[in-house]
Amino acid sequence: MTSPLIFNRLANWVRLLQQSPTIEKRYWPRVAQSLAVSALTEPLRLWERQRYAPRILATDIHPEPIFIVGQARSGTTHLHNLLALDPRYGYVSTLQALIPTFINTAGPAFERLLPRLLPATRPMDNVAVRLDAPQEDEVALANVSVHSVIYQLVVPRWSGRLFRKYTLLDEIPLHEYNEWREAWLYVLKTATYLHGGKPLVLKAPTHTGRAGHLLRLFPQARFIHIYRNPHRVFRSMRHMFRKIMPPAWWHRVSDEDIERHILESYAQVMQRWYRDMPMIDPARVIEVPYERLVAEPIPTLRAIYTHLGLDPTPVVPKWEAYLRQLGDYRTNQFTPSERDRTLVESHLGFLLDRWGYQAEGVSA
Repeated sequence: MTSPLIFNRLANWVRLLQQSPTIEKRYWPRVAQSLAVSALTEPLRLWERQRYAPRILATDIHPEPIFIVGQARSGTTHLHNLLALDPRYGYVSTLQALIPTFINTAGPAFERLLPRLLPATRPMDNVAVRLDAPQEDEVALANVSVHSVIYQLVVPRWSGRLFRKYTLLDEIPLHEYNEWREAWLYVLKTATYLHGGKPLVLKAPTHTGRAGHLLRLFPQARFIHIYRNPHRVFRSMRHMFRKIMPPAWWHRVSDEDIERHILESYAQVMQRWYRDMPMIDPARVIEVPYERLVAEPIPTLRAIYTHLGLDPTPVVPKWEAYLRQLGDYRTNQFTPSERDRTLVESHLGFLLDRWGYQAEGVSA
């Protein structure tokens, strides 16, 4: 199993098909498999709605979540893994992200089943896959609602449209926005229910482009923006899409299409972040370079907590143990090209200037 949408709702696939996406002949068996798996798991969703949905809907989300934002491949997962070690916080787990519509009904059974279906490591970076690890709430959202940018993996020719509607929340009709909001809050309510009412630490690159909307929903939220050399981020994102798109897509796109989308969406999402960031109380937002987190993890994490008015003392031993466990893990290595350098500088020069990066190194 390689698609994060393997246990998607049948209704989501139907709504996607009703929009008449292009489906290449060779991928019709993939579509049929998706419909079949969703249909087979519908009884679990029905039971979940009847037995657990009323309790979940009655759950109050803690008003002070932490949002980890930043472009994909900028270190958001590493930071999320560290912050989720804090026992005072809950999070959306990989298990919840994959089966958000029946996790209470069949969670234990799927904890035993999924290790046989999931790869041992993520295809783009060899990070270990664990069902209890924190996961992007955007993945859970996509398995609840069709209103998610995650569907660009399935219909990549729609990537630009999906990005504008569901990352920036532009060009989105009011009824779709209300459906998006209801589905996303259901994901958060479920995580809150599963974690006994704790505040949540949430991570999704998509949140970078909608901080203003998040702030209206959670005025007391805290934000941590982690950023990284855009040259390295671009190469790493291209590698990621090359790995995760082909096993899921219903039609092919070219490498040039992928590169164009990465560069354009990266620029737009960061422009939106810097438009919205001044709305946040300065004591509740902090920006951190990935390189500092890697070079000095404990001092950097302490500084993040202190700035946000949080006490790091109880979680420091857990951070230290986790970092020791990582050992000698190294990021992927890709050789930069002059063409890559030119592409990044032409699209993302404003970020290179703002953050003080050069076209250096080969790690990505």
